[in-house]
Amino acid sequence: MKYFISIILFFGLLFFGASCFKETSYENSFQSTAKGSLQKNNTNECFPKIVVGVYEAGMALNSSNYISVDIDVTTIGSYVITTDIVNGYSFAGSGSFTDTGIQTIKIFAEGKPILAETDKFEIRFDNTICRTDVIILPNGAGGPAVFTLQGAGGNCTNAIIKGSYVVSAPLNVTNTVALTVNVSKIGSYSITTVASNGIVFRGTGIFSAIGAQSILLTGSGTPITNTSTTVSVTAGGGNCSFLIPISTPAAITINCSSAVLSGNFEAGVTLPTGNTVALDVTVISPGGYTISTNPVNGIVFSGSGTVTSGSQVITLTASGTPLSSGNFNIPVSFGSSSCSFPLVVTGAATIDWTFTEGAQVTYRGSMDTSSLNTVASINVFSYNGSSANEDIFLLLSDIAGGIQDNEIYSTNTTSGNGAGLLFISATETYTANNTTNTVNLVFKVTTHNKATKTIQGIFSGSVLDTNSAIKYITNGQFRGTY
Repeated sequence: MKYFISIILFFGLLFFGASCFKETSYENSFQSTAKGSLQKNNTNECFPKIVVGVYEAGMALNSSNYISVDIDVTTIGSYVITTDIVNGYSFAGSGSFTDTGIQTIKIFAEGKPILAETDKFEIRFDNTICRTDVIILPNGAGGPAVFTLQGAGGNCTNAIIKGSYVVSAPLNVTNTVALTVNVSKIGSYSITTVASNGIVFRGTGIFSAIGAQSILLTGSGTPITNTSTTVSVTAGGGNCSFLIPISTPAAITINCSSAVLSGNFEAGVTLPTGNTVALDVTVISPGGYTISTNPVNGIVFSGSGTVTSGSQVITLTASGTPLSSGNFNIPVSFGSSSCSFPLVVTGAATIDWTFTEGAQVTYRGSMDTSSLNTVASINVFSYNGSSANEDIFLLLSDIAGGIQDNEIYSTNTTSGNGAGLLFISATETYTANNTTNTVNLVFKVTTHNKATKTIQGIFSGSVLDTNSAIKYITNGQFRGTY
């Protein structure tokens, strides 16, 4: 069956023409003397996530198009940050950190978006990764959006406020407000509320459709007093307001001896949102709490909320990427109470292929077979891999010069270095080849060691699922020996 599928993919790639498809790309890696970690939320989205500029299909990008990210710098020095090429463009930035602590940098876009779609990028620094989406508007639809706030002139309609707001506790990624707007012209938007009681909410993005929809603003700053605070929003030629309840800090005693951990902690694998620890607490004084542990082995546990009187359980969510395997103690503190709980990080599994679909679902497994053949002067690398419940098949078709380091291969081409992918699981199928022109999966060969007959590479982009819906692949890697 695997051989049959590989043959189908292979013959689909033989229809490529003779012109050579070359593209300069940055490595999806980071090498510099600076050390630290990208700031992100519990779903590994960059925080704050600020995408600046208008992104329009068929229009070249320039210095007005960039992503702003925050980095907690622990060791000063130079840095270089790049992303993969997705949908015809990428981001890159370089410089030097002269101070430690939270630093904001910009990585600038280069290239030209091909399709109007939502593109998913991974940004890497040191041993950390965060993700962000970039919305590409249809050709001719650039420029500022035209929209109105629902509830303009009074209370914002159906404002949904999330997060804990506590006096003297800095806001974090959990502090958000969702507002309803009515869009009459698609385009970009940027909203910043009026600062009130030490806090402010911001949000930027793209409206890619007209009509009623929701936007998300993220809070920052530190509440000064424990009074309910009215926050005013001015945007789209109107204004509305919403009320933020601010509480006094709770007083609690934390009991780590009964800590209950959930999820797998594996060295080198970014933690999903299901990795948590449940802690028993005794409430001395009701109120709000915000807890974030110091990083241990690349892992942080955090959470916020309010507690009432008596004994109860609070849950902290883990984030980050474990650096190494072993036994670790995680200190937790809030106010005058502190304790620690043990955490076991298992060794990294040996994997030959892996990729992530969407924000959370990661697949990985080992190589079954791979081969490198020449057919009608075209070099074709065929790869079959599997895990307990999945099979993956990929092909790279090199039209001239053989498969070399740093070469790019695209599923959405009929005239250059081509590629094909078929992934089958018990519940899902992902496909990308030169017949699925609504999606584009881009491969990069990072190493071709002819002495050991080993080809390694990375891939990312879009695929079609079982129902022909577009899905997004990130952090794809493969290694095969032919």
